[in-house]
Amino acid sequence: MAINWEAIKFFSQNEMECKCGCSSLANGEATINLELLTKLDELRDRCGFALPVNSGLRCIQNNLDSGGHPSSAHCDINGEGCQAVDLGVDRARGRIVLQQALEMDCWNGIGISQRSKSGRFIHLDLKPRGASGTDKALWSYA
Repeated sequence: MAINWEAIKFFSQNEMECKCGCSSLANGEATINLELLTKLDELRDRCGFALPVNSGLRCIQNNLDSGGHPSSAHCDINGEGCQAVDLGVDRARGRIVLQQALEMDCWNGIGISQRSKSGRFIHLDLKPRGASGTDKALWSYA
């Protein structure tokens, strides 16, 4: 399903594109889950400041190269589109993003990284978890 990017207030196709340069989003080989974009817009509005995207969609090869899980929500594996984003944050804004994300109660997965090659980030995803698909998970990256 094609995304009407003009309806997305705070995020662009370019910043959600795979970072390896394959242009799988622009080429129509993959897509972003519309609910993810809608929830990201809501989160950005609630936070009141920009939310830099460290990682949105990943092609399969980029996911492997990044050390991502084989069934990563960053990949458009099941035709439901990318369902995850990693948002770059600093210490103060990270707390606000986390608080607002938890209050929204829509994110099925929340991961927190204090240190990585790309800096501090918060991972948010809508990937169904558990037998019912409604389980929620919180984790930190080592």
